Amino acid sequence: MAHAFQVKTIRAEGAAVIFDAKTFFPFIDDFGQFAHVDWPGKVKSQQDLINRVQMESQDTTAHPGPAERSQYGGWNAGPTLKATGFFRAEKYQGKWWL
Repeated sequence: MAHAFQVKTIRAEGAAVIFDAKTFFPFIDDFGQFAHVDWPGKVKSQQDLINRVQMESQDTTAHPGPAERSQYGGWNAGPTLKATGFFRAEKYQGKWWL
């Protein structure tokens, strides 16, 4: 079944923030984040980053991925298609695979 989508209205909302060019750089902090804005979950210290890594490690141990998946998330029992060295889409038995 074919689908059609139409985008009719796009608009920007909120206030624009103008940064002073003299104080804008460096705009990336030590953790690779935008330095001039704060948000929930932003890493603010080395200890914060260490704590989050530990929390993520505990979470992945408690909730491992499906057993039928590879370490990269691929489906081990899925079809073996021609390897090209690049990501690509291929239709196999009526289904598209990446």
